[in-house]
Amino acid sequence: MIWIVALILSIIFVEDLLHREVHWFLFPMLLGAVLLTYMNEIDGLELMYSLLLLVILLGGLTIYLFVRNGALVNPLNGYFSLGDVLFLLALIPAFGTRSYLLFFIAGTILTLLIYGLTNLIREQKTIPYAGYMALLAIPVLFFRTEFNQLIDTIYGVN
Repeated sequence: MIWIVALILSIIFVEDLLHREVHWFLFPMLLGAVLLTYMNEIDGLELMYSLLLLVILLGGLTIYLFVRNGALVNPLNGYFSLGDVLFLLALIPAFGTRSYLLFFIAGTILTLLIYGLTNLIREQKTIPYAGYMALLAIPVLFFRTEFNQLIDTIYGVN
C-alpha cells in the first residue's frame, strides 16, 4: 500500500508544481490510502492530538495575520490554500503526534528552502506547499521506522 501512497503523493507534487493546483479528489484518495496502509498502527488519541495541533497552528497563523493586518483575515485567502490544509489533514493518520509535529516543522522549513532555491532559477509568485511537502513525505514514509526512531531519540523515549 505504501506504493499507492507514494504514487498519490507524486501526483500531488507534479500537479502542484506544474499547475499550482491539485485535483480535489486526490486528498480523499490520499487519506484513504494512508488509512489503509497504517490502519493497524492508528491510535485515536494520537489522531485527535495531531488534529488539535493542526488547528492550533492554523489558529496561530490567523492570529498572526490579524496582528499584522489589523483586521481579521481568512488565511485561506492568499496565504494558505484549502488544498494545503486538506493535504496536511490527509497525512495525520500516517504519523504519531510528535512525528507529525516534526514532519510539519522540518517539512515547512525544507519547503521554504526548496522554494528559495527554485525561485532563483524560475520565479514563482506562490509556494507549491502541498507539492513540496508531498515530495518530502515520500522518503519519510518509506523510512518511517527510522524516522520514528529519530523522533524517539530526540524526545528521549526508550
